[in-house]
Amino acid sequence: MPAVVGEDGTAAVVRVSFRPPREGRVRVQFEVEPQADEADAENNRIEHVLNVRKQKVRVLLVDDLPSWEYRFLRDTLSREEAIELRTVLQSADVGHAAQDSTQLPVFPVQREELFSYDVLIFGDVNPAGLGAAALQSAAELVTTPGRGGALVFWAGARRMPEGWRGTPLAPLLPFDLAAVRRREAELPGFRAAPTALGLLSPGMQLTDEPDENTALWNRLAPLNWMIGIESVRRGARVLAEHPQATSADGEKLPLVVLQQVGAGWVLFHATDETHRWRIGWGDRYFARYWVQTLRFLARGRLPAGGRAVTLSTDQAEYQQGEEVRFRVRFADPKAVPPDGEPVVLTVSAADGPDRRVELWR
Repeated sequence: MPAVVGEDGTAAVVRVSFRPPREGRVRVQFEVEPQADEADAENNRIEHVLNVRKQKVRVLLVDDLPSWEYRFLRDTLSREEAIELRTVLQSADVGHAAQDSTQLPVFPVQREELFSYDVLIFGDVNPAGLGAAALQSAAELVTTPGRGGALVFWAGARRMPEGWRGTPLAPLLPFDLAAVRRREAELPGFRAAPTALGLLSPGMQLTDEPDENTALWNRLAPLNWMIGIESVRRGARVLAEHPQATSADGEKLPLVVLQQVGAGWVLFHATDETHRWRIGWGDRYFARYWVQTLRFLARGRLPAGGRAVTLSTDQAEYQQGEEVRFRVRFADPKAVPPDGEPVVLTVSAADGPDRRVELWR
């Protein structure tokens, strides 16, 4: 796969699509052709061992009323072989569960049953109807060491997220509820604008070519509604934003926000209109966004293999006085320090004392 690297040494991102041929351990090798003036061609090759598992992602989708977002997502996920879907509709009558094979009669109240899911998705849900114990278990799915579950929320016109104040899930949202304000009337007809960080996330990669992917986001149907979030928590990742509307501080309003909480993840959509991405395309990109997002979020539940921690720098060589950027990658999300705690590095120099460096998410 060709890639062009700038003369100034800037990195080039190359996205490789690969479908493993089988389950189990699969060895893959990436190689760069040696250049004529290359001093050392021995470092042009790297190998990785992938642990391939055929394991379905268990998803529980919960809403109060059957909104358009709920309906299209339910239909899409129920057709996906990689997803095992169950749903809960709070306002559904007793007979509805018999008509929908995914429908549970009530939200799971047993902790063990709730912990069997990889991802919980909450629409415009009434938290009072779920019960205090169930809400606490949902929070612990993410925060309990060794669990690594994920929560997904989308904003609603009635209760989400403001109606969740005082619940165990409120502190897990990637923003403070005091930062929310309603601006529906000011934001009609806008397209989701992925951030640079968002374009690197699996869910936002709707095609395999980066340039084509960026162009595609500009061709998807516009959204008509979102809530305004004035600021996000430290460490939260804004994956997409409004293209023009800004907060009081001049920052673009976040549309899709991801936060790592303990060993798990919390994802928030400031809109309930991702189903509009189906207009003109059917399920093609709507399904790809959601399935890839859910697969990524569920990775925290999978056993880790290989090296537990990888430490790297942004360059191999530096001039005196240059800034060194460190990157730490955890193969097992369960090994990530809790929120509020940094990753601590010790930098040793031959002619000086050790230096302690803190890395924050």
